[in-house]
Amino acid sequence: MDTARALTRRGSRTALVAAAAATLVFLPLATSAPASAHDQLVASDPAADSTVEVLPDELTLVFSGELIDAGDGTAVEVLSPAGDDVAGDPELSGTDVTVPLAGGAAGEYEVTWRVVSNDGHPIDGTFSFAAETASAADAAGSDGAAEQTDEATADASGSEDADAPADAGGAEEADAAEGAPAGADSFQRNLPWIVGGLVVVAGGGAVIAMAVLRTRRGYPPAGDARTDDPAGGDPDSER
Repeated sequence: MDTARALTRRGSRTALVAAAAATLVFLPLATSAPASAHDQLVASDPAADSTVEVLPDELTLVFSGELIDAGDGTAVEVLSPAGDDVAGDPELSGTDVTVPLAGGAAGEYEVTWRVVSNDGHPIDGTFSFAAETASAADAAGSDGAAEQTDEATADASGSEDADAPADAGGAEEADAAEGAPAGADSFQRNLPWIVGGLVVVAGGGAVIAMAVLRTRRGYPPAGDARTDDPAGGDPDSER
């Protein structure tokens, strides 16, 4: 009976020693596990994979623990549908990171973030969201660009219309200038024929005038002279 009780007491002590040893081994691990766990992104505005009506003025990231401000360890990039980074400088406050956004075209946006967890380890991730319509500022910028394009087109058309008469006048003057040497060259080429024609006409007129003058003075025309008696007598008187 005493032996049984002794064995029971010895077993109980062994069990207590084993339980105490297990507690001493696993207690530090249990208490250090939460401290060594990395923080995680638990929420964002806009939310991941969501669709908003228009792009907000800022993006907010919320993490599970207070982050460490390690200078350039906090970085956020937000790529627009055109591939432009529309994110400003991130601002860290406890568990939140706030990033101003510029622009606001409609379409899908891709967010890439990097922060330093409260255990000193950097963590990063990415997600996307979409905007249904362009923001008021982006729409105003697009309308202004379209108006400037229309004005530039109108100015170009007016300039072309104003230059058209001047170009036409210049072309006529050029044609006139080109035609003048051509007419002078033609006159110079035809000048010998004109002079020759005038000489022929003048010679013919002189011949006609001499013929008329001989006729008026009683001279027979050339080639119509009569053969007179050498002695000067009249053939009828000799008969």
